[in-house]
Amino acid sequence: MSVVGSTYTDAAGNFSFDRVPVGEIKLLAARQATHEQAWAQSVLAAGEERSLTLILPGSGRIVRGEVRDALNQLVAGAKVAGGPALTTTDANGHFELKGFPLGKVTLTAQAPGSQALGRADVNIASPNGVVDVVITSRRLERCGAGCWRRTARPRSDCRGSSCGSETAA
Repeated sequence: MSVVGSTYTDAAGNFSFDRVPVGEIKLLAARQATHEQAWAQSVLAAGEERSLTLILPGSGRIVRGEVRDALNQLVAGAKVAGGPALTTTDANGHFELKGFPLGKVTLTAQAPGSQALGRADVNIASPNGVVDVVITSRRLERCGAGCWRRTARPRSDCRGSSCGSETAA
């Protein structure tokens, strides 16, 4: 299959292509600002015109929550990132990210001046889309030269022989 062309929608959301070859056609629509995508496919016969509607999943979903450290304390000022969104937790460790489409997104959080990282995989499945999540940071502990592992609490028994596969960036 080859690319026939690319275009932008007009103000009403309509688009068209000229000189499309007969046979199977596949369309991809993408909204660059939110990374939303929609696919459609059909078969085009000789001399036929076909209308296809592509519906982007929407980008009004909200992920909100809190960031906690390895000792379960709320973390103020932590950076929280997910998809194209980035924010900082408030004085109480709470955050809100807006503009997500339906689907899965991975959120990461890091406290100011810390190597501790938190991660949460979120599935945004609700059409009205507010998802609550708690991200818990895990310390990155040096296990040997250039080797780190995620731990829930500070440990003093870290040795190179018990090194995990995680590396610090």
